[in-house]
Amino acid sequence: MAKQNRQFIKDIHFTGGRFAQTQGWLDLDVLNELLVYKEILVAAAGEIWLRQDQTTLRVPGGFANDFRLGLTEIAAGSCSVRLEYIVSETPLQQAEILRDAVHAVDSTLIAAQNAEPLPEEMPASVLNMFENWGKTLRPDESIMLTASDGYLPVFNREIRDKLAVRTSKMITTPLVKEDEIANLTSAESILKMVAEIHQSNPEPEGYIPLPSDFAKNYKHYLYGFPKEE
Repeated sequence: MAKQNRQFIKDIHFTGGRFAQTQGWLDLDVLNELLVYKEILVAAAGEIWLRQDQTTLRVPGGFANDFRLGLTEIAAGSCSVRLEYIVSETPLQQAEILRDAVHAVDSTLIAAQNAEPLPEEMPASVLNMFENWGKTLRPDESIMLTASDGYLPVFNREIRDKLAVRTSKMITTPLVKEDEIANLTSAESILKMVAEIHQSNPEPEGYIPLPSDFAKNYKHYLYGFPKEE
């Protein structure tokens, strides 16, 4: 069997709360946090790939499956895991794109910590995924991500709330005027907004409508994740 080409991504430290009471042992309840972190990285990588390739609107089939991330050890004396990546042999330069995605996530967390503008390299569509990260963490617990530049990105409930507020402010202002919205019900407002956006952006020749389940399975259509039934 050929030796796998593995690359180190970063050490991930779980701190505070339950993690301060155990060393060299990680609660299985928080493993989902690592899975969500991977989903964020893969989604960010997909958006970065799309920016680089202006000839398509979606990533290649199986794009997400090429990102094989795994743990190699739980460091003695702490609740830390080492995250590594098995480099794919496909010609899509996933390793380089993954490094860019890791840096984008790190920069986003540091910006939230320091109340600075969010980095331009973090796609707005990926920011919403941070809402699903940290759900198993307790108020006094955090995830720290080592970074090669000496910074220590931290994620916890407080950072998640800050990102949620920043993300909500990025929503585009609707085309319907405020005085018109006041005279409409919520449903009518939404319908009118959609109609005006549709009229101002006519469908181009060869337009293909989105699948009916796109809202539920957007990660499948955009990034290649398994489809939800």
